[in-house]
Formats: sequence, structure tokens, C-alpha cells
Amino acid sequence: MLVQDVSPTTANFAGALGRDDQSVSGKGLCIALSPDGRRAYVGGHSGVWRSDDGGSTWSHPEWQPATVGGATRPGALPATNVYDLHINPTNSDIVFAAVGRDGRAASVAGVYRSADGAQTWTQVHQFTRTTGGVTRVGMVGCIAAVPDDPSTLYVAGELAVARTADGGATWTESVPDPNGSVFHVVAGPSRPGGRRVFAAGTHVWYSLDGGVTWHADPVAIGLGAATDGAGASSGALAIYPADDNVVYLERGDLTLWKGEYPAPPSTAAGNWIQLPSPPIAGGTDSGGTFVIPGTGPGGAPSLYVSDRRSVHGAVQDPATTSDWTLVEDGNCHVDPHGLALSADFHQAGPNASPPTPGRAVLVNDGGVNVTIDGMRTWSNASGLSTLNIVNVAVNTVPGGPTAITFGTGDNNGFSTADGGAHWKTQAYLGGDNDCSFSDPRQPTRTVLFAPRANPANVGKGEVFLFVSSDANPPDTAINSTDLRQIPGPPAAVDGNGHPTWGWNAVSYWYDYGYRPIVLTVAGEAPQADGDFVTIRFTGVVGVNPGQLMRSTALSTIATAADWMTAATADGPAVKAFQVGPVLPDPLISVVQASGGHASPTFYVGNAPPTVTGATGSMGLWKLAPGAAAWQRIVPGPAGPTSVASVATARPGAARPTIASRFFVDPYRPELVYVLGADHVYRSQDGGASWSVDASLEGMITDGGAFPPTITGTDDSAQSVLRDMQFDPRRPGFRVAAGIAGVFMTTDGTTWQPLLRSTAVSMQPTGITYDWVACDRAVYIGTSNRGLLRISPLPPDWDFPHGSLQATVGQISLLRINDVGTGFGPPEDFLDAEVIVLVDSEPEKAFGLQLRSDANRPMADGMLGLLRDCFNRSRPVRLEFLRTGCRTAQIVRVIENT
Repeated sequence: MLVQDVSPTTANFAGALGRDDQSVSGKGLCIALSPDGRRAYVGGHSGVWRSDDGGSTWSHPEWQPATVGGATRPGALPATNVYDLHINPTNSDIVFAAVGRDGRAASVAGVYRSADGAQTWTQVHQFTRTTGGVTRVGMVGCIAAVPDDPSTLYVAGELAVARTADGGATWTESVPDPNGSVFHVVAGPSRPGGRRVFAAGTHVWYSLDGGVTWHADPVAIGLGAATDGAGASSGALAIYPADDNVVYLERGDLTLWKGEYPAPPSTAAGNWIQLPSPPIAGGTDSGGTFVIPGTGPGGAPSLYVSDRRSVHGAVQDPATTSDWTLVEDGNCHVDPHGLALSADFHQAGPNASPPTPGRAVLVNDGGVNVTIDGMRTWSNASGLSTLNIVNVAVNTVPGGPTAITFGTGDNNGFSTADGGAHWKTQAYLGGDNDCSFSDPRQPTRTVLFAPRANPANVGKGEVFLFVSSDANPPDTAINSTDLRQIPGPPAAVDGNGHPTWGWNAVSYWYDYGYRPIVLTVAGEAPQADGDFVTIRFTGVVGVNPGQLMRSTALSTIATAADWMTAATADGPAVKAFQVGPVLPDPLISVVQASGGHASPTFYVGNAPPTVTGATGSMGLWKLAPGAAAWQRIVPGPAGPTSVASVATARPGAARPTIASRFFVDPYRPELVYVLGADHVYRSQDGGASWSVDASLEGMITDGGAFPPTITGTDDSAQSVLRDMQFDPRRPGFRVAAGIAGVFMTTDGTTWQPLLRSTAVSMQPTGITYDWVACDRAVYIGTSNRGLLRISPLPPDWDFPHGSLQATVGQISLLRINDVGTGFGPPEDFLDAEVIVLVDSEPEKAFGLQLRSDANRPMADGMLGLLRDCFNRSRPVRLEFLRTGCRTAQIVRVIENT
């Protein structure tokens, strides 16, 4: 097996949008640049990336594991979420990382140090408090250097401020306020009497003695922790380089403040004034605020400020909004998170073009941009594979091409018709693009959620349906002629009285398990116009009961009113129909179907709240073919008297009390997995009985490191069990993904790792299993680690076509065909008269030709030996040439004694 990054790159992507709207890279949260402008590091949701040319090209020092599924190598950064970085100014191989929001039961968040350029890491400090036997780990989000000593650092860790004077070997904590939280810190040079230090969090604090003692500023200006989306970044607090009694602060609400403090030894509070903020360009709200002091045109001191969409600069303190100037160009993606300047940086201006403008590196939702001409122009970095994948649709024609389409958080979507060799802009231009789905048995169709497409009628959101005009996958790229836009049902109302989506065809509900397509099972033909299921919200979401809706004529739906139907069964001219009675809990928002088109079973659950403040029971219900009522199987057996239950309690029987996630085998309706409050449960009888799947639980919790009910990551939808995929032909083959990685079983019982998150510094967001391709593959969407593919999957061969190989095993089948009959499907045809199967090579067929030609005597001899070994149950050694996906021509037969 191989792990390959098949993401779009600068070399293979032909985009239709400007780089401000679409980039082949995704979100970074922080940036550090060495004083000489040569070494740079980027942190985000995929650990730490490194550049050796000042940010122009990037690679990940921890990519990839020595063996697929192998153990994490020593020294790997154990958590993926990095919020701040600092480079030692005298040795750029020494770098510190602020790691936060780790979801493990025993959090590994803290301050990490690398002495070899981010290849290996050591935790050097962690902020902890233990109360009542419970240990709390603080959020680390800000690292501050001092201008006069490379060995001295300050770190804000929510519970305290830590300082080191020996390069991170030892640390001392001080607490500005035991009842407050501190998220940001900055420090000035050492002065007679002490060092000026500022901290911010629930309050603003200042120190005159290097952070030993603190004074609370009465100003009512707080600053939240470094965020993963809209809010403050780690650079939201800055000290003025020319006067360490002056500090700047930009809050998440985009207000910019300047605090002027009296010179020591005065301990008086600062004088705070609000400065005019830069003009808000509008249109997006996922960047991070920061304020970075620098050098402007003519050498004047300047401020560079993010308004969460773009970056503006102003010479000294701006007096009006018009004093700000946009310093980006069209190559810069929207939503900045960090800016780093080399020591010799000077901004260019109309009358100021310094001979050495230095370098500036900007990190945003599109990756990294670099300027070497004083912010006149910017270039896009390459090699930074940090797209945040929502999920992936894979359409493979047997023996033919593979098309892939996916949406990305903080970016537009991508489409390829040739397995990732060339990429284009996806047809849905949603900005933060959404989910894609397809039925492997119907590769000519793709469904794509388009929640920001608002049709002219009263509906809110659409789905994009792509249908190919031939036998190939449809074109999902921009300007596709295969596109049909299908409006959603009328808008519902949220708890605040605002219009919201009238259905669950939005990635929020995909994250909790919604799967919209009824897949085709073995022995049946696909539905000509697909098979789509959705939950329609009526009235107030979470208050009024929802309806399970189904359409086998999706392309005929033309208005929102087509979903408002009295039909309860499919039939001629029926565009959509309601399945079963109204849903038994108004918070139900997730549906999965199983069993094919003729008589599917539907499972529904009320996932974590879609309504603010509501929790529901996190139950699970099913509607079997012909059933008149929804049957609750989790928590079971008790429940409302109006809802039947199929669960029968047995003394001592283990069973889930909640279903925070559930996954149903779409081909076998009796196989259900549930993530409960304490364990991972499996039912093989549709919820009548349950057992703990200890092997799967051990994998997805990383041996118990992550609790089943995970909290504290960057993503509220993250889970130890986030996605599962099944195989229609191989009942025991299953793939699962969660925060700990991607895992596989071939027998339904024993699970093994395919990819550990700690080995690649990534978090899976979803998986798609392509069982149609010659080399079966799993596509892994990640949180800012791009699109990964693992293939071939066992028991597929992992050596190339045409190679000479050998195997030893017992003959399980020996068959002789008529001349020219052959064996296998057209896309993997074996042109041979003698067909051999051996127990050592599952799903493989070996052939021997019995033709009247010069090779016939040798073929007869090999056939005789095969018959003899088969009759006597003796093992044989087959030497063969691989000729197809799972077929090979025998070149020699040897009795293996």
C-alpha cells in the first residue's frame, strides 16, 4: 500500500477564479520567519510546515510514516493544532510551537521545542491545574520573544504566563489573576529595574519586573484565545518596538486599541484609546485579527492590521479610516491569520523604494503569500498541501477513468476527471464549499450540496445534480453542461426566528452522519434518476416535527413546492414522497439508508444539537420495510409509548444509551455501529442486540487516549468515529475514520491501522472507499492536510502490471474451459483455458493457455502437475506475470514439497 497526496497543486490546477477566491492551499493559523528571511514555519491544523527559501516553497518535515499503518516515529508532534510559532533568531533550526485544543483524555497540549528544523519535537512545558482530582490543561496560544535575549521567551497558557531564560530548558509560571484566563503575552527589552510585560485575556495585565508580579488594568478590554476561525489570532497583541510602554490590541470584534503606560517605576494603569479600524471589505468572516508593528514607507513606523478579510497598513497611528491602505494584491487569498516580517523589511511607497525591502510572509485561508518588494506585489507559495476537505465523491467506471470532486472549508471546490492528474474549479462557487456524493454502481451521476445557492423561490439552498451524457463520469467542473440545479424545500425557521435551511443537505449534518444516497446493492439495477433521501424541517427547527423525504426522480424537481407533497409512496409522476410517519423526535437531523432501492431500511438519529441549547436524547430509530411506526433501538428499550421499540433488554447485556454517531452498512441493513457514551457498539441484527467492538474502539480511541465523547478539538463536529465505509462484495471489509486516523478490517472483527493521525500530523474529516477501481483505494479528506489516497488495499496486489512474481498455496479451484472462453469481467479479462485459484491469493485468478502452438507441450506439462497437486492436496509454487487487476498468466508451476 502507498499513501499519496493527490491534492491539487500549482502545477496541475487550472482554476477559473482569482487567487483571492481559490487557492490550492488552505488555512494556516500562524507564521514565523527568521530575521534573515530565509527560514519560515507555518502552523495550523496539520502540525508544522517548513520552508527553506523564505516561504516560497514548503514541505512537511513529518511526512510520512515509514510503513503504511506503521507506528508513529519518535519525536513526532503528537497534536495537530498549532496556534503560534517562534524561531530562535540565532539558529533557525530551533523552533517553538504553541499546541492547543487537544482532545485526548490526558491532553498533550503545551509548548513544544524542535532543535532539528521541525523534524522531531519535545514538550518543554504544559500548563496544568488539578482541582478535586481533575486535571485541567490550559490552552497554549501565544509565544512572545524579547528583543534583547534569544534565550528568553514568554508563553500565555490560559492558566498562567510561563517564562524561560535558558531557551526552554526550564520554565517559571506566574498567574496574573487566579480567577481569569490569560491568552496573549508580549514583552519588551530588559531595563534597569525590570522588563515590561503585557498580558491579555479576560482582562489586561501589566508587569514591570519581567512577569514576576502583575497589575490588573481596569480597562474593560478583553481578548479571547487564538481561534481556528473568526476571532483573534496569536498576533492580536503587540508591543511597540520603539517604546515598550505602548501596546496595541485588536479584538475579535475588529476594534483596535492603543494603550500608553507611564514609564517605570510608575505602576499606574494605561491610557487606552480606540484607533480607527481599517475598512471592512465584508463578504467573509473566518480570518483572525492581528496587529503587527513594522516599518513603512520612508522608514516610518507602521502598523499592519487584519480585518479578518484582508490586511491594511498605516503609517504610525491612523487618525481616520482613510489612513489605512490595503497592502495585499489579487494573489492574496481572503481571511488572513498571521503576518511575519524579516528584520530588514521596509514597505515600499510612492516616494520610498528602499534598496533592501526585505521580505514579508502572509498566511491566510489560502495558504501562504510572499512579497520581496515591500508589499507592492505578492506571490503564491507552492508545496503547502493544507486544503481542508469537507468530503469526497469518487466516480469510477470499471476499467475506465476515475473522477473526483470535493468541497473545501474556506475555499472553493475542486474537480478532476483523471484521478487527480489535472484539476479544475468545481461548478458550485460557494466559497466555503460543501459535500459531494455518488453511488459506486452509478458512476454517471454526482450529487453536490449547494447550501449557498438561493433559488428565486422561497427555498434556501439547492443540490447540484450532475448527470453524464455518456457512460463516463459527469463533468463537475465550472461551466459543466452536465449540471442540473435542484431547489431545496421551503426555508424553515431557527430558534431565533431567522430563516434557515429547510432540509439537512448541508455539511453540518454530514459531519454527524447524514448520507443522502440509497446505494445500489448486488443483484439490482441502479435507479435511473437516482435515489435521494433527506430530512425536511418544517416550521421551527427542533420544535416542529420533521419529515423523511425520498425522491427517485430528483431531476424533475423544479420548485421548492415539489417537496411539499402528500405522496407517501413512489409512483408515476411522483417527484418526491414522505417515508413513514413524521419523525419521532423534532431534533432528528440525520438519516442513513440500507438494503437497496426495492425495500430499504431507514435509520434516523437526533445528532448533537442543531438548535442552540437543545440536546435531545441522541437516540436512534429505524423504519424497516413495511413497518408502520418508527422503532427506537437506542437508548431502548424504554421510550415514549407512541414509539415502538425492537430492543429487548437482557440482564447484563451491554447496549448503548446514546448514539452520538451511528453508521449503517448501506448494503446490509442489519449491521449497525453506534458510538455510545462509553464504548463503540456493533449490532448484527438491526439493533435487537449489541456488543462492544473492542478492536475498533481500541483503534479509534488510540488505545484509550481519546474518550468516546471527545471534546476540546478545533472542530465541534470532530469525533473518534467520524465516518465508516463498507464493501458490497466483501461482507467483512470495512473502513473507519476518526480523530486518531483511518482503520480497516477484512473480517469484520480484527481492525488494523491504515494511517495514524500522529504519523502524518492530520485529522481525517471523511473517507470515501472506491471498490470499483482496479486498485481499490480509500480517499481521505483531512483538516488542512489535503486529499490523501491509500491504495492498493489488501488483498489487492501492490506490484505493477507485467511484473514477474510468485506465490505458494493450495489449489482451491482448477477449471478447464473451451479454447477462447477465458475468465473474468471485460475490464479484467483473463485470456486462458486453465483457471487456477489458490488459497494464498484471495480474489485472484491465474490462467494457463492450452492453444495448439509451440507452447502447448509445456502447457500440458504444467496442467498435469497442477492436476497432480490438486488431487493430492499438495501445495504448488506459481510463477506468474500480472496481466490485470486481479488476474495473471502462469509461466511456471513447481510442486512445493
